[in-house]
Amino acid sequence: MNATRLFSYTDLLENLKTCTRLQFNGKLVIESDQGQQWDLYYRLGRIVCAIGGEHPVRRWHRQMKKYSPLVETYKSEFRESDLVQPQWDYQILRILRQRQEVNMEQIAAIVEGTISEIVFDIAQQTFTTALRAYRDDSSIIESPLTLSRRGYFIKQLEKKWLLWEQSGLSKISPNLAPVLRNAHQLQEQVNPTIYKNFTVLLNGKLTLRDLAVNMKQDKHRLTRSLLPYLQKGLVELVTIADFPKPKAYDSTPLIQESQAKLNSPLIAFVDDSPQACYLLEKIVVGAGYRCLALSEPLTALPKIIQQKPNLIFLDLVMPVANGYELCSQLRRIPVFARTPIIILTGNDGFFDRVRAKLVGTSDYLTKPIEAEKVLKIIGKYLPADPGLKQQVLGIQSSSASSLP
Repeated sequence: MNATRLFSYTDLLENLKTCTRLQFNGKLVIESDQGQQWDLYYRLGRIVCAIGGEHPVRRWHRQMKKYSPLVETYKSEFRESDLVQPQWDYQILRILRQRQEVNMEQIAAIVEGTISEIVFDIAQQTFTTALRAYRDDSSIIESPLTLSRRGYFIKQLEKKWLLWEQSGLSKISPNLAPVLRNAHQLQEQVNPTIYKNFTVLLNGKLTLRDLAVNMKQDKHRLTRSLLPYLQKGLVELVTIADFPKPKAYDSTPLIQESQAKLNSPLIAFVDDSPQACYLLEKIVVGAGYRCLALSEPLTALPKIIQQKPNLIFLDLVMPVANGYELCSQLRRIPVFARTPIIILTGNDGFFDRVRAKLVGTSDYLTKPIEAEKVLKIIGKYLPADPGLKQQVLGIQSSSASSLP
């Protein structure tokens, strides 16, 4: 970790250029003496993710609305464990990609838009407060969603900040919200159309950036058009609060209910997709079984050894350790020699099935995840309880949700 020091706008550019030149892997941390922090995550000298600063939730809604307007961000729900992560907005993009709600082109645009906003805000802060920066090579995003062009954000910053400064806007943050202060005087000076637009839009509820996206305008052009009214005191810029985070669903009641049924079989599933874990959990618990959902492949093995589930689902494609490797390790442990182990994957090739048999898997289940298929394969390997059988029949039609 590098030592910290105060730095200016020129120093910011030099830090960004140095990270690019060194093909840095890790994060560049920038802190202000007012308690703000921004983290720029690098991969091979390219910024792949950025977090921190003001209005992170507004920023996420704004980028989604701009580049993926069909996703209803206010209605989307995510796991609480995803929303508490530092890079929660980045994690949500992964989830939305898995749900096939966004494509890679949209993801690239959203990530670039987020990074551009954050870098711009840091640049503006260099003129108003003392900043410190250091590089941390212990925090690495191993599988970035997208790789930007080398030096792209440096060029974007130099271009956008120069234009902002030359327009006399250097002291105006795009995170401020315009509010009308003297409607009567404004009405006397502008035509009815402009006056109507001002009274509707300038209500202090949306930032300059929010308004620019809603109006499909460039934020520089919008802010520049408001400058005369700001100078006359007809419009004022105020600070406003961030939006609340997206909704979180709570699977705790489901888990607690399953654990209460101590005599029912325990089914484990290892999948690095939190959404796949949630869907499997919903199907399994709804059928009356207990569940052990594990989304971290590296820590899954000791937890499985400790809990000794009656049946195990293993996702095939996972970072670091795949389903074949985990199955092979489990089969070397005597207590799991006869435990049903099911490989879960989107691949359905002959070679994959042969390899699955060679490492000792019991069966092979292809995605998308469907309740009927999951429950059928569970019933194949676990003895049926009369009470559970009725529950299974009841949810086969109602829980036939799918996940890519």
